[in-house]
Amino acid sequence: MTIKYSGILVVTAVALGIGSAAWADVEIEWVAVGDPGNAADTCYDPTGVGGVAYEYRIGKYEVTNAQYAEFLNAVVAVSDRNGLYNTDMGGGWNGTGGISRTGSGTGANPCVYAARPNRGNRPVKRTPSPKSAVRN
Repeated sequence: MTIKYSGILVVTAVALGIGSAAWADVEIEWVAVGDPGNAADTCYDPTGVGGVAYEYRIGKYEVTNAQYAEFLNAVVAVSDRNGLYNTDMGGGWNGTGGISRTGSGTGANPCVYAARPNRGNRPVKRTPSPKSAVRN
C-alpha cells in the first residue's frame, strides 16, 4: 500500500499544525502492524511493555533525503522557526548529511532544499523529534 505521506512527516506536521497540502505529494509505502490485544511482556518490566490494543501502520522504508527535502520545500521555504532543518543535514562534521539548503529564508530569497548528489535515496539523518520541534 502506498500513501502519499510519511509517519515522521505526518507526526511533525500535525505537531506543528501544518496543513496536509504541504506534505501530500511525498509518497511512502506503508505496512500494517497489528495483533490488537496482544499481551504485554512482563519479563523485564513488571508493568508490562509492548502490548498494543489497536492495529496501526508504519512506513515500510525509512524516509529518504529526497522525500524530506520535498517536505522542507513545502513547509519551511520562508521560515524554519521550528528547526525542521538541521545544518548537519548539509554535510555535518563527517560529510554524511544528505540535504543542502540555499537561500536566506526570506520572502525575497526563500530557502530551497535539495538532496545532495548521490544521497537522495539514502535515509534522512538528524531530523528533529516532534517534541523538540514544537514551540509554544
